[in-house]
Amino acid sequence: MSLETANRLSELTGRTRRTVKDRLKDLKPVRKEGRSYLYESSDALPLIFDIDTEDSPVAEKARLDKLRADEIEHRLQLAKSEVAPIAILEGALLRISEQICSILDSLPLRIKKRVPKLTAREIENIRREIVKAQNAASESNLDYPGIKKAT
Repeated sequence: MSLETANRLSELTGRTRRTVKDRLKDLKPVRKEGRSYLYESSDALPLIFDIDTEDSPVAEKARLDKLRADEIEHRLQLAKSEVAPIAILEGALLRISEQICSILDSLPLRIKKRVPKLTAREIENIRREIVKAQNAASESNLDYPGIKKAT
């Protein structure tokens, strides 16, 4: 990135000069210009903001805060009915599929009533195709990561 003095880093970060110098005490300056030491900003900024490691208390607090915010957002979405539990969605899909299955089962008779010239063999072919479609639909499943299969 760029080389910056402690004063310039203080201006950029909004931290006091003293705070910046304290946080940079263990960082070796890249070079000296006059009375000022120059630090690599990509090395200095994480130290100034205390985000040098993922194990730092600040990083852990940020992670926990994000988890809490996500949980609150999820609860609000549930309260607003923007999302629904998997069990409710499974029940709705089951009812819809039962209705579709019922309609498909009655289809050959409906077709026979509307087109009386169809032979029994043609009606049986229609019925076979419907059964194939029903079997294909029943074999499909929702393999979505994180969803536990119902037992």
